[in-house]
Amino acid sequence: MKEFRSHRIDTVTVATRVKHLFSGHPELIQGFNFFLPIEHQIPIYVREEVAHHADREN
Repeated sequence: MKEFRSHRIDTVTVATRVKHLFSGHPELIQGFNFFLPIEHQIPIYVREEVAHHADREN
């Protein structure tokens, strides 16, 4: 986030990094999307949510 605040990276780069960091955790991506402009929100696919819920049950 320091790089973003100092304008060394843009919103797209931040979203890409967060997508990789939170991969497999759709609830974290959903929470992060709250802070992003609509045009930069990270899509959450149904498959990711189903897989995540299955992991919780096991």
